Amino acid sequence: MAANVSQAQTALSESGQFSKCTCQSCNAELTYQNSCCKKWFCRTCNKYGRVQDHPNHDLCYSETESDFLHNKIYAENTELKKNVKPFYKRALEYISKEQSDIPQCFKTAKEHIDICEHLLHKQVAFAARYFKNVLEEKERQQMTHISNLRKIFEKRLDELEETLQENCKLLNVQDLTKLCKFQSSVDRWRTNTDLTGFEKPIFKPNLMVHENSPHFLGNIIYEEPQNCSNQLNIPTINLENIQNRFLRQANVVDVLQRRPPEHGLCDVTCVESQRILTSGQDKRLHLLDLSIQDGDSILQTYKVSCESPHIAMSESRAVFYSDKRDKTIKQIESLDSNRINTVLHFDNLEPRGLAFSPANHLLVCLVGARRSIIARYDARLKLVREIEYKDIDGTCTKLFREPTFVCSNEFSDVCVADHALREVIVVNFSGVFQFSYRGQDEKSFRPHCLVTDNLSNIVVSDNVNQEVHVLDKYGQFVTLLTTGQKIERPGPMSINDEGKLWIGESVSGKIKVLKYLD
Repeated sequence: MAANVSQAQTALSESGQFSKCTCQSCNAELTYQNSCCKKWFCRTCNKYGRVQDHPNHDLCYSETESDFLHNKIYAENTELKKNVKPFYKRALEYISKEQSDIPQCFKTAKEHIDICEHLLHKQVAFAARYFKNVLEEKERQQMTHISNLRKIFEKRLDELEETLQENCKLLNVQDLTKLCKFQSSVDRWRTNTDLTGFEKPIFKPNLMVHENSPHFLGNIIYEEPQNCSNQLNIPTINLENIQNRFLRQANVVDVLQRRPPEHGLCDVTCVESQRILTSGQDKRLHLLDLSIQDGDSILQTYKVSCESPHIAMSESRAVFYSDKRDKTIKQIESLDSNRINTVLHFDNLEPRGLAFSPANHLLVCLVGARRSIIARYDARLKLVREIEYKDIDGTCTKLFREPTFVCSNEFSDVCVADHALREVIVVNFSGVFQFSYRGQDEKSFRPHCLVTDNLSNIVVSDNVNQEVHVLDKYGQFVTLLTTGQKIERPGPMSINDEGKLWIGESVSGKIKVLKYLD
């Protein structure tokens, strides 16, 4: 089994395709849960298992850490290859072009000065020599600046290649001690040397008598190329890449109905590519199955202790839900069990939205009269961090007022929909504020739920304006998702392992499955 799995892992890492293997416990086919996770998943056993000893279903904490670090390295390499490396290549092309164009511009400016000198004869000879000297000195400075910039970007590109090679080597390392020494450098590569200083001289003659010689002849002005900074940066390249992946119109590939529809939809979470768990106002969680073509699509129902709970599923496929009534987080041990345990209790804070990060950390939205926070708990449900404040120019202010839905992308950034502030707020893994989004029309925007896809885009539903917004990981607006069928009151959402968006209609209880990426 271990040998087969090792070969499958090698095939996956080299080809980027999903590999297959067989569960020794039940002979069912094992598959990877996602393209960058090294865990095997047995759909029959309904659990994760260790690659070396799958039948025991005993995934230890150190293996979880190894998987998370592999996942993080894989995500960093993807970012470096798709966005950072193309930026450096494009920057070098731009520098080369300017290195060729600027001498010609200086030559042209000198020629204009020669023409002016000829027209004014001896009267302007002194002024002409003065401006030539100024241009020659400026040209030397410009070319020195360009040459230095070129060396910087060539050196950083070489260092980037070394980082990629080192990260690729780490992807094949299973030793947790070595993996824990990994330090992410992606923020370093995102910090770029400004591409400024490409000033092209234009000589403007002034034949009027000027009281301050030699400026009666004219002035030299330097113009920067237009839109250089806007076009040459990593977020712009990322936006170009992902826009090419979007379909012109999202396709509704399936529709499910949560019954009874009058109980509406509070939250949803994908279980598999064909199954989704839903919650409503009826103190029930319903497991729906797309493969059931005839009759009711409800595969199983779970009784819970409150109405409209927010739900999330861990890597071990345990279901967690928030109980606002008694301010607790409860756990249904597995999809095969109705046994419910209270795992977290809050005195003065009401739990709302739940989500799991790539590190299998539980993120909890907590709302209170005096403070509202996002709490992060590790795989053992020990508190790791409380996210509450942002620091802007040395001033500490509160991030949230009513955080209601939360999700996390492949870089473990935390994305929050705050219903009171009417904005989407994003912080990094350490809780440092990154950006916020208040819609295309700030006055009418009402973010309801949000999820992230496999490109780290943020998909946001607005159930008041009946829109679905898409942002990239830098907070740039990408598009509004449109479909042939109108989505009434878009509310809770989830994305399955095939990248399809499951979006619920809050009032009707319908769940529509959308394909929006090519």
